Formats: sequence, structure tokens, C-alpha cells
Amino acid sequence: MAPKQISCKVLKTVLLLTIIAFIPLAFEPLLDVSSAEPAGVYSYEFIVDKDGFTIVNIVYRTERKSGSSWVFVPKFDEWTNLTAAGKMTGWTLRNTEDLVDGSYYFYQALYFSFKSDGAAFELNIQFNLSAGAIIIEPNGIFYSSQIGFEKGNKLIAKVILPEGFGAKPDEAIAFGVSGSYRPNSKSTSNSILFDTIPQDENLLRIEVGFHTSNDTADLLELKNQVFTFETVPRYAEYAEKILDLYNKTYDELVDLFNVTLEKATVRFFVPDFNSLLSIGGYVPFSAKEIGDIHINIIFTRYVEGYIEVIALHELVHQFLWKAGVSPRSLLWFHEGMAQYVSIEIASKIGYEGAEMTREELCLLYTSDAADEGIGVDLG
Repeated sequence: MAPKQISCKVLKTVLLLTIIAFIPLAFEPLLDVSSAEPAGVYSYEFIVDKDGFTIVNIVYRTERKSGSSWVFVPKFDEWTNLTAAGKMTGWTLRNTEDLVDGSYYFYQALYFSFKSDGAAFELNIQFNLSAGAIIIEPNGIFYSSQIGFEKGNKLIAKVILPEGFGAKPDEAIAFGVSGSYRPNSKSTSNSILFDTIPQDENLLRIEVGFHTSNDTADLLELKNQVFTFETVPRYAEYAEKILDLYNKTYDELVDLFNVTLEKATVRFFVPDFNSLLSIGGYVPFSAKEIGDIHINIIFTRYVEGYIEVIALHELVHQFLWKAGVSPRSLLWFHEGMAQYVSIEIASKIGYEGAEMTREELCLLYTSDAADEGIGVDLG
């Protein structure tokens, strides 16, 4: 008996059903790496007190049975670590440039391997920032330590301000390599949570502008010859160092510019949220008289001698102004001369910050400046 012929209509139907069955497989989207399950979670907690002193707690937790990871820790300050679950099977300290693009002066990387206890591995790290936040009532700015860890892990970060303090609207941002990120909408005024940062961001800083519980600053005056420093008590030690520097270099500047200053008032300031690192000190050119010196307190967190270079820079402005060189008409000359003289004097004294400032200026005026990623690295 001859086999039955399959009609064209049946063949078309079978073919159509076959195509429909395979469409979902053919057009299944590729796996989104950013949504892949993280290898582990790095949780950062920054606890700030009323003077800006900050305790940094880092917890790494993973459910992997074994593996390795790395995280930034301070290079020059003490830090502690505790294995809360599982076992650390090995560790080493490595230079940051071995693991990421660029060098981070104040940090090194703790590279470690581990085994879980059957359920999880957990590592706790703690260190302090003496000036994690800068505060001159009624304003303050928190600026985190450098956050750095192995890519592929999730980041959760929380900034806890003192009771009565509160973050200002739109002044809480995590700055990453690829973008900037706002906190969770459920954050409170003094507990700011970041938990939606993409997994491909592993190098970040967090900045939070805030108001304090006191509306006015309790200022004290420190005097030394022609100089008066008005400062809040928490920064009195820094103020005294700058006054000593001014008096040590005053006669040299008098000989250089052939003028003297009758008086000068020096003050620290908290910069605007959006210009935290873009300015050192500044001379208020609209002032009615010579002698007002303002210095950005954030640079106490840079290398030794950096804020002294800035302080000298501002003092040179005063001598130039007194010598008859107007900052209003010759600002370019003011800035160039102040930079040159301050670096030379600070170098003679032996401040490390002077040489680093000189190196930054050399890079700034080369064609490779943009590629070098010039910027101030803070502790």
C-alpha cells in the first residue's frame, strides 16, 4: 500500500508551529552582567560625631564556599580586621595601582583569600577619620574615605550624622567613576543610605552637606604679632600651626616685597558643596581693606604641608596687594606669583605638600594633563 501524501496545507501548518516554538529561544536576551548575582556585599558605615571625627566600619559578606577579594584600607593610619565567620586562608597588602587604574596615595589594598564556615564568610574592618566631616557651625560637609573593592560585589553605604544634624536637600551624592548616585529615598535627615549603586562601580567617594544643631559658631581668637586667627575650638591646633608658619616667614616676605602688614585676620571656611575640592583658599577682593585671609579647612586631610602651602599662598596675596599690585586688574599675576613664592618657601622649610603642589602644576601645563586625571587625593 502506497504511503499517504501529506498535503501542502499540513506541511505549512507544521512548519509554522515549529517556527513559533523556536522564536523565544532565538530572541532570548543576553544576560545583563550588571544584574548578575553579586559575588558578595561590601557594607560601609560612616559614623560621624559633632566634631567631624568619623568611625569607618566595613563588612564584607559572601555565601561563596571559598574565593578571594580585595578592599582598600589606610596606608598610613591604623586599621583593624576581624573574621566574624569562616576563615581567612591568606592575605597580602598590595599597591592600589596593581589593581585599579591610578594611584591612591593614602590607601593600599588588602588582598585576601577565604573559606566559608559552610554558610558564609564575613570580614569586618574598622578605622578612623579624624576629620571625616568638616564643621563650622551652622554648616558642615562629610567627605568619605576612598571606597575601593573588587568589581562584581554589591555596595551598601550609610552615613550616620549626630542627632540634631541633618543633610541638606540635594547635597548627598556618591561619586563613582562612571556616574554619580543619589541616596535611597527612604533615608532620614541624619541617616543617609546608598544601596542602588551599580555593581560595575567599585571606586567611589560620598559627599554629604549638612546643617548642625547649633545655628552659630563659638569662635575663639588666637593672636600672634600682626595676625589674628578666628576659629572654632575643634580646629585651634591647625590654626596655631598656621600662625607659627606666618610668623616664621613674615620677615622673609617683608624683605621680598618691601612692605609690612598692619594687621591680618585669618579664618577657616567650609566650601560650597559643589566646589569642595576646586579651591584652596581665597582672597575676598571686594573687601574694604587688606588683611582678610580665608583658608579651606578640607585640606587638613591632604599630605602634610599642603594646607600650609595654601596658607602661604594667601599671605603672599596680601603682600602683593599692600605693595600696590591690585588683584582686580592683575589677578593672573597675583595667582602666579602667590603660587611660585608659596611653593619656594614651603620647599625650603621641607613641607612634603610643596613638592606635590609643584608636581601638580607641572602636569597641569603639559599636554597629558587631562589623561593624568589631575585632582587632589584626600585621606
